[in-house]
Amino acid sequence: MVSDLLAGAAILISVCALVMEARGRREANRLQARIVVLEEARQRDAEKRALRAELTVARQTSAAPTRSSQLVIRNDGQAAARDIALFFDGHPCREHPCGAMMREMPEVIGPGCEAKLLLCETLGVASPRVVRLSWRDESNATRTMETAFT
Repeated sequence: MVSDLLAGAAILISVCALVMEARGRREANRLQARIVVLEEARQRDAEKRALRAELTVARQTSAAPTRSSQLVIRNDGQAAARDIALFFDGHPCREHPCGAMMREMPEVIGPGCEAKLLLCETLGVASPRVVRLSWRDESNATRTMETAFT
């Protein structure tokens, strides 16, 4: 009689352990599937970043006596920028007085590289207030950035 009770208790404990193990396995599988989804999304984002060029533009003024200004266009992305266009106050840079003497834009600015362009600032010539860049990168998307100079 006691042995039958012990055997029944052992069976009951075994069944409870199986149920709990099955629940734990289902939860672990659910969490593993979620981790796989997150990892795949991270991988896709990394692949997209590898195809993107991220251009920034800044004004750099040299010290006296020349006090000349340059535009520094820098690519902080992981891909090359191509078909780069520069606009001053909404117009192509070569049509603005500050860009009249500017050399041609480089065809490509590689990752981690920069291009320096001399601004033709003289008395009576207003500096550009808004500078906009547009370019294409390895993803074939046309990207733009705009900044205001004060």
